[in-house]
Amino acid sequence: MLAFSILATLLCDVIATSSHYNLTQELRSRDTIKGQVPPGGGMTPVVVDVALIPMNILDIDDAKQVVSLPTSLILMWTHPGLAWDSSPEGPYAKLNVLELKTQELWIPKVHILNGASEDRTLDMGSTATVFSNGSVLVSVSPLMKFTCKMDMRVYPFDTQECGLVVFITSTYGAQGRKKKDFIMSSESLIGSFGSNSEWTLENVESEEKEMLAGVSFLVYTLKLRRKTTFYVISFIVPIVLTSYMNTLVFVIPAESGERVSYLVSIFVSNAVFVSFCTDQMPQG
Repeated sequence: MLAFSILATLLCDVIATSSHYNLTQELRSRDTIKGQVPPGGGMTPVVVDVALIPMNILDIDDAKQVVSLPTSLILMWTHPGLAWDSSPEGPYAKLNVLELKTQELWIPKVHILNGASEDRTLDMGSTATVFSNGSVLVSVSPLMKFTCKMDMRVYPFDTQECGLVVFITSTYGAQGRKKKDFIMSSESLIGSFGSNSEWTLENVESEEKEMLAGVSFLVYTLKLRRKTTFYVISFIVPIVLTSYMNTLVFVIPAESGERVSYLVSIFVSNAVFVSFCTDQMPQG
């Protein structure tokens, strides 16, 4: 009985593997894959659902005003030319999901319009998940570097709003939109956001904006609040202490002749410290 059960299991595995292989070869033989034809044959724009999840803040360069943000990016669209029959009576019964190489498929390009790197086009990874209804899902985890105009008037007690501008395009035309079905809420995003020693994520908002000819782009706005403990200890406390030290010049006896040298030492210390603080601030 045990031997029969093992034999039946092995037979099912062989059949499943054979169906998987046959489906992969059948899809690769289609003109859809051979010519990397987009949905609609390139005659109509392709609507791509986009979900972008910020994972943590790797670095924020205040002087250069550049944010380095590890993210999880999910793209999903429907391609009827990749659908197959997964019904119980069909040739690929119960085979609902298949993985293909991204270089075999039509994949939209994702651009970071306010990117700080030379190459603003993201790498879309090596594999894509294809479903039996023709839906295609691509998930990647890019490190996005983008510019952020910072308001430093209340530094270091500042709160910054940094916008990440994502544009979906291709040779045949594509437009991105927010995917409300599988994007997490703002509270969930903040809860899953990794800890950072310098910044606290207060809010995440996404907005779809329209360009000319009905083409849209996505803007993800991150509201970040700076943690002030380090700056109070490193910047404000030394300035306050050196300010009080200036008054100690009147304690030094005039006949000692050390008042001038003491004031010069305090002045030089303040000048060096102000130069250090300036290096940490934006230049413009």
